Amino acid sequence: KVGGARVLRMKNRIIAFAPPEASIIKNEQVIDSLEQRFGSELKIDKCSVRPDGLTDISVVSEEGDKLKVTKNDIFNSGVHIQNHPYGVSRPQVDGYLLRLVCLNGAIGTDEVFRAPTIIGEDPKTWLNSSIKKARQTTSKLFKSIKTLRKKGIEGNTQDLLDGLYIELNIPSKVQDVINRRVGREGAENMYDIFNHFTHVASNVGSVRRDPVLRNRLMRA
Repeated sequence: KVGGARVLRMKNRIIAFAPPEASIIKNEQVIDSLEQRFGSELKIDKCSVRPDGLTDISVVSEEGDKLKVTKNDIFNSGVHIQNHPYGVSRPQVDGYLLRLVCLNGAIGTDEVFRAPTIIGEDPKTWLNSSIKKARQTTSKLFKSIKTLRKKGIEGNTQDLLDGLYIELNIPSKVQDVINRRVGREGAENMYDIFNHFTHVASNVGSVRRDPVLRNRLMRA
């Protein structure tokens, strides 16, 4: 321990510092719980692991209910999980939607299920319960996304984008990518803005490799 924190080492190298008491869930336990809750319908949409161990995974139910904005604009529902197997940060689970027409993903902000500081001897109990609750939030998440089609853009589009960039702390290089996309394809309402942001989050390599930035852009 250093200053009360646990020092985590791998091959004699320090890889992370963690609180002395932390919620530790192995990534294998995350996969086991997902397989248990989704069964044969489980489809992993996105998965990344940062050098510090932070694991970010989004899954959907391949044969589950389809949520339709229009006849040809359909979403699949699932969950999004962030887990640090070394206990540096608390695991969290939230609802996830995948737009099938372009494979953009979206995650919820209103209902995020975070592990308690001390998760106990059986983390799968918390995982299974949180995955179930997160799946139940996706219908509400979908409704909030669907209403964006009726929400027009007030004032100047660039002013709106600049405000969102500040709010979400988006780097200038990513701002340029979004600006070019909006300039090229246009935006008539907030649903279009939402789709531009989630497209960049889901399809631009530098963003996909940074789960923290990607999740900021995917928040609905």
